[in-house]
Amino acid sequence: MKRKVLYLAGALLLVLSACRKEKITPDTPPQPTPPEKAEIAGFYLLNQGNWGANKASLDYYDFATGNYTRDVYETRNPEVPTGLGDVGQDLQIYGSKLYAVINASNKVEVMDVATTRRIGQVEIPNARYICFEGGKAYVSAYLSTKPGEKGAVFEIDTATLAITHQFEVGLQPEMLSVVGGTLYVANSGGYNQPEYDKTISVLPLTTKTPSASIPVAINLEMLRIDRHQQIWVTSRGNYNDIPSNLYCLAKNATTGQYEVVKDMKLPCSRFDIRGDSLFYYHSFTDYEKHQTTNSFGVVDVKKREALTHSFLTDAAELVQPYNLVLQPNGGNIYIADATDFKSSGFLYCYSYDGKFKWKVQTGDIPCAIAFVKK
Repeated sequence: MKRKVLYLAGALLLVLSACRKEKITPDTPPQPTPPEKAEIAGFYLLNQGNWGANKASLDYYDFATGNYTRDVYETRNPEVPTGLGDVGQDLQIYGSKLYAVINASNKVEVMDVATTRRIGQVEIPNARYICFEGGKAYVSAYLSTKPGEKGAVFEIDTATLAITHQFEVGLQPEMLSVVGGTLYVANSGGYNQPEYDKTISVLPLTTKTPSASIPVAINLEMLRIDRHQQIWVTSRGNYNDIPSNLYCLAKNATTGQYEVVKDMKLPCSRFDIRGDSLFYYHSFTDYEKHQTTNSFGVVDVKKREALTHSFLTDAAELVQPYNLVLQPNGGNIYIADATDFKSSGFLYCYSYDGKFKWKVQTGDIPCAIAFVKK
């Protein structure tokens, strides 16, 4: 098994080295990770691309060499006339496959992790986010843009890429996660404003019979599970007089059901969790003044307390943060910057203590990262 993993990692490095169209030179060149200390080979970065422009793209960063390569999907799959598709949304790795959720193209594109070669696709209308459990992939989908029409979660067999079940959930579902054999889905109701959805759908995977949903707050988006099996979820508010917020849910000792245990009263756009630390940023745009204000902080998930509201020592260059991702098992903090949402973005790399290390130009609107294990 170990030999197979090493072979795949080696194949990945060989193929990507062979297919590079251009070598990106960051302002401060990425430093190679010493092989004996590296736990991951590199990462893929998904660029969203503008709506209707069919410019979703995939980049790759090689930890061993420090090389960052753009448009690896297009290079490795020249026979696909439409490229990766329209509007990249989410990117995850499960087993030997790389899954890219392409929203406006209504599909999940499936690739081989080691070669970036296309394996196939699963057609899902208005697909949003993906997670995995027990050989199955679960994809949230709006289904329709009409107000009042519920969304769905599609279950996919990762071996055959066949859709094996469809759950009904709330309005315009977003992120989803599995804990204790149950799938939890954040519902936004984004197309139903001002009557947003306020719930998390609860889907037991053994019975496939939805349970009662959990009321939280309006317009939910991000949903992650920490190592204490608490659920952390963001509310985007109404983009006006109700600000974004972060909530923590835990199981009630009596009922065994999740409920809100802490309203953090903390504006939060995106976050990631490692250990007991939740790193987040909040980006607020004053459209009248044409100004965007960014803030960055850390929450102790065990204590459910904010530790700091500023963990970056140099965030001045960041224009429009669009995602924050923590490198697994220690290491860097990556912040994707969408800049003007019209042209190439940037990926910023910071050390775990918040010091700037390097940045590199990406495709249009960088939005998601998937780490490749060695």
